[in-house]
Amino acid sequence: MTKLKIASFNTWNNLKKDGSFRASILSKIIEKEKIDIIGLQEVTYVYENSLMESMNGYSIFGDYRFSKIFRHMIFNESNSVVTNREVIFAKTYKMPFIPNNFRDLNESTNLTRWSLLPRIATVVLINIDGDTICVINTHLDYKFKSVKCRQLNYLEKIIKEYKKYKIVLMGDFNIVESDKDFVNFIQRLDLLNLHKIKLDKSTFGRGKNKKIIDHVFVSGDINVLKCSVVDNKEIVNISDHNMIILNIEIK
Repeated sequence: MTKLKIASFNTWNNLKKDGSFRASILSKIIEKEKIDIIGLQEVTYVYENSLMESMNGYSIFGDYRFSKIFRHMIFNESNSVVTNREVIFAKTYKMPFIPNNFRDLNESTNLTRWSLLPRIATVVLINIDGDTICVINTHLDYKFKSVKCRQLNYLEKIIKEYKKYKIVLMGDFNIVESDKDFVNFIQRLDLLNLHKIKLDKSTFGRGKNKKIIDHVFVSGDINVLKCSVVDNKEIVNISDHNMIILNIEIK
């Protein structure tokens, strides 16, 4: 059996063009924790370059929501997968993001509350000592319940496409665990032998606004040895999210 350390982390694009300082701190955390695979959300082009310049033995995968042609746009983010293992395939999927009712569409395009942004999911197949695991990393809409529901349905389609592999699904879902649509999604994934990992600490927010909106699912043939939510000073200084770290064993 092969043991791995995997993680999920929203890097927090706070619309500052230079994310190099925070990226250099994250690179040290990844190397210190000896993380093999980490799914990142809200990664900008500058952040990605700074991260890779600070790390040895790691590669980064995943396209941007507007592609790298528009790499310097402040909202042009990727859901990157960073790993020190061999990647044999990578693909970025564009998920539905336009509201399908007039009220939500009108609100999403209001210039004072702009939220109409493409959402993506990055799929990476990784060779683990002759076995293959499929890592799916995503970041769902933060505002509209109807849009998030459609994105959950789309994720399920992606999962079915790669169901022959052991799967790790991770990311910022912008949904609390008690949400009715999310509960239904969890139940449907259980039927696909993909199970949600229970977290006992908040993954987003500081002070009174803490909540769990980042989640990780793993296939039944992946054994979770340890799960922790990291909210130490290093993490607090570089993001408004906390990092989820799992020690797993591939059966």
